[in-house]
Amino acid sequence: MFLSTFNHHVFLWINASTTPASFLLKMAIFISHDLIGIYLLLCTILLIKNNSNYKKAYLHSMLVVLIGVCIASTIDHFYYHARPFALGLGHLLIAHKATNSFPSHHMLTISILAFSFVYQGCQKLGAIAFVIAALVGWSRIYLGVHFPLDIIGAVILALVIVNFYMRSRNILVLKMKQTA
Repeated sequence: MFLSTFNHHVFLWINASTTPASFLLKMAIFISHDLIGIYLLLCTILLIKNNSNYKKAYLHSMLVVLIGVCIASTIDHFYYHARPFALGLGHLLIAHKATNSFPSHHMLTISILAFSFVYQGCQKLGAIAFVIAALVGWSRIYLGVHFPLDIIGAVILALVIVNFYMRSRNILVLKMKQTA
């Protein structure tokens, strides 16, 4: 019960008013809908200029995102947590279906990219992704489509998925070297 109360209070504190400032609303919508795509485009463009280490990091990161999306879809199938607007909480500022709220798929994607790039030695790209993740988390709550624990849960899930993937990959590489 404490977590639910905490979740609702923090959501209402961050969620926009019924008449938000136009600039903030436009910025939140841009962050929520476009910023992850722009970041992915930047990462893809960097494939042309960078070395094979970056290309490997990029491909592994995209694979981990795909795994994360599959895991999130599985969670959606077996667990339903109502979105704030479905419970009559706060203000919904964008059109959205009353689908499962946990985990935030937007937050899971950008967090996986952040952790994955940092884990693979691409600290600058990872740091940029962490900044974007913070902005995306704020925007999803501000716009009224996610609770704070949906955002926090997505970050934790991303860390677990990336950590498991990277450890598994390292174990497989080590076993392949030992058998060669």
